[in-house]
Amino acid sequence: MLGFWLPDNFRSPYAATGFSDFWRRWHISLSTWLRDYLYLPLGGNRGGGLFTMRNLMLTMLLGGLWHGAAWTFVAWGAFHGLMLVLERVAEPAIAATSRVLGGVGTLLGGLLTLLGVLIAWVWFRAPDFAHAAQIHHAMLVPTDTSANLSAEAKIALIVFSLMWLMHWLWRHHDLRRWLRRRGAVALGFIWASLIVSIVLSPGVSRAFIYFQF
Repeated sequence: MLGFWLPDNFRSPYAATGFSDFWRRWHISLSTWLRDYLYLPLGGNRGGGLFTMRNLMLTMLLGGLWHGAAWTFVAWGAFHGLMLVLERVAEPAIAATSRVLGGVGTLLGGLLTLLGVLIAWVWFRAPDFAHAAQIHHAMLVPTDTSANLSAEAKIALIVFSLMWLMHWLWRHHDLRRWLRRRGAVALGFIWASLIVSIVLSPGVSRAFIYFQF
């Protein structure tokens, strides 16, 4: 309405097939800023493989500290930096595997990336490493109570699975272009559904997580 055109900031990030692909899809304004004002001034991919790895690690470590002066944010940034480095080192093997497995390899890469991203989010949200360790244990170690999920947990699991499926199916689509082809009634229904989902979303606190930064 005021003449501003905001760029897309998220492009189906949970459908990423690697960590470099994830950062091309997740929080694009931040990742672009990190690239332009940290990674490239540090030297980018100029100077050889070791310098590139160093620059990736430093960029992601500083990106973690940008979110808060806590060791959990440092761990989050270090994990993403390490995954970017390992992905670059293993690039020939990844390409060869993709040629052999085709679409199955792409899907497998997407699931492994999703698992890594979800593991790292624990550090982003947990107040300290002790809490993060408890959550990681609950996530990764099967227990006798794993099959007896609460109704809320089952709903959350179903919703996240559907969200991931929608991300995967829409990973190559332009949402703006698709919305422009919808009629007024369809758009009204879509916006109303989103508003109702936000208002009825469960949780004790509805504070937007980025308010603390």
